[in-house]
Amino acid sequence: MCPLVHPRNSTILEGTTFSLQEHQAPSHKYHFILIVSSSKAQAMKLCMRPLWLGCLYLASFALSLPLTAHASTAPQLATGTTVDDLQTIQLEAFHKVIIMGNLQVQIVQKKGKPSLSLPAGNHLKEALEVQLDHRDGTLSLRPRRGKEQTCENLPLYLTVNELTDLEILGGGDVDFPKGIQTNALCVQVKGSGIIYFEQAVQAQGNLSLQVMGSGHIELKKGASCLAYEGRINGSGTINTEGKLRCTSKLNAEMSGSGRISFEHIQCMAQNIKLQGSGKYYGIKVRANTTQVNILGAGKVYLAGKTHQANYTVQGSGYIDALNFQSEQVEIDGRNSGSTIRCHSDLIIEGKIRNNCTLEYTGKAHLNLKVQDGNVRKI
Repeated sequence: MCPLVHPRNSTILEGTTFSLQEHQAPSHKYHFILIVSSSKAQAMKLCMRPLWLGCLYLASFALSLPLTAHASTAPQLATGTTVDDLQTIQLEAFHKVIIMGNLQVQIVQKKGKPSLSLPAGNHLKEALEVQLDHRDGTLSLRPRRGKEQTCENLPLYLTVNELTDLEILGGGDVDFPKGIQTNALCVQVKGSGIIYFEQAVQAQGNLSLQVMGSGHIELKKGASCLAYEGRINGSGTINTEGKLRCTSKLNAEMSGSGRISFEHIQCMAQNIKLQGSGKYYGIKVRANTTQVNILGAGKVYLAGKTHQANYTVQGSGYIDALNFQSEQVEIDGRNSGSTIRCHSDLIIEGKIRNNCTLEYTGKAHLNLKVQDGNVRKI
């Protein structure tokens, strides 16, 4: 068994790195159940999530026990796996987190001094590098050189007081089991990593979600913010199942074959820009204005209600807004193979050229300039 690391001996100084060491504290010993996932396949990450999350939930519970508590015996899992002890390091204040490699991290926001906990064991000594830069308040976690396999899918438990920036470099997996409240939050995935918010995100300012590569960001219970920005460069995905409330505007941009989907949107202005073959899904949208611009073969699906909509397609793109009620619609279809489908009960105006197809429903008056295009009511 390895006792907890004493906070006094584990404080990180500016510009320094450290490795986890065993400290003797005979009167304070714990036993916890911790499962380390050994799966390396990206496709299995979401399936394996409950296993390592279960470990971290137990670790979280254990951290709340009084320091005078003692465990009588080391519990056994149904599979016969024995348990390791837990090492906890007290950290100085930070508000930015960078995670490199294939680490698995659970982050919980709570008051008090932040901390990092992980399984103890001789094979983990010197394997994990932790850096805290006081100049910009950035905490960095990464495997040491040559120790990548040792840290593969290593479960970590991190508590934060404030969080404004989170960045994943590689194939890491980050989970937020509880809600996050912050002034502003910027989340970036560079690679194949996954970030999963199980509860709502509340930002007084801007909320920015960015994926560069094949990564994934999930907001299970939605979010509220002043302004939202979702950006994908590559084949990644951003998904929001709960309600997304934006006081001002929502901007979604894609370059590549990614996908952004929202189950419920409430905002003043919805702006969508696609370059490539990406897909955007906006369901139950309530927006004052909506603007869609497709350059390439992208597809946009909209449902809900807006006052004014502007649809532009350059390439073979596709817009399906038949279930998106709008009073005023402006169209600009420029290329063969492109299709715009919309609904309006007031007016549809604009240009249809080069064999572009416009299909519409409603009682709208048409004020269109058609040049080698196709227009039909359905």
